[in-house]
Parts: sequence; C-alpha cells; structure tokens
Amino acid sequence: EGVRDLARRILVRQGYRVLEAPTADAAQRVWEEQQINIDLVFTDVVMPGGMNGIDLARRLKAERPGLKVIYASAYSREMLESRFAVSGPLSLLGKPYSTTQLSQAIRAMLDEERAGEG
Repeated sequence: EGVRDLARRILVRQGYRVLEAPTADAAQRVWEEQQINIDLVFTDVVMPGGMNGIDLARRLKAERPGLKVIYASAYSREMLESRFAVSGPLSLLGKPYSTTQLSQAIRAMLDEERAGEG
C-alpha cells in the first residue's frame, strides 16, 4: 500500500490523473468503469489477491490490444520469462525505482503512443 501511495503521489505531482487499485480484481473493476479514460497501466508484477500484474495486463490487452503497460518488479526479465511465461516486448521498471525513473518511464511510454498517432 505504501509503495502504491508513493507512486500515485509522484505521478499526481507530475500532472497525471491516477486511478489506483490495491488488487488485480479491483483494477479490473476500475477498468470496467473507466477504460475510456485510461491511456496506460502501471502495475506491479506481484499483487495481492491471487492474480498477478502479468495476468491482469493480458486480460486488459485482450479488450484493448494496443494498451500501454509498464510493469514494476524486482524480478529480472529472464525470471519473468521463466516464472510468468512472458515473451515479446515488455516495459519493465526495476524495483526499487526512483522518482525520476518512474516519471521518465511513464513519460516515455506516453510519448511513444503519441508518436505513433502522428
């Protein structure tokens, strides 16, 4: 909860509108209510409540294939590939991350999306 709160405060200070959820199930409910307003999902790989962030993103991307997702994890990419059957492009923010690293990752992902529109 503390890490989620800190990330929210950092992003709000940067001017982003943040919708937060403590579990993947809660995130799915937020998605159902707000998906039109969601440009990017920032999720931890390991989440309480049974479903992990990888599975959450897979479900959301099934509804919107171009959805931008950034994963936070202390796992290496190799560990994610073996433990969570992750393959292909993956935006991974290693933990622990700094305010600057979080801000830069979010900005870069959103700018990438805008560059694709032009």
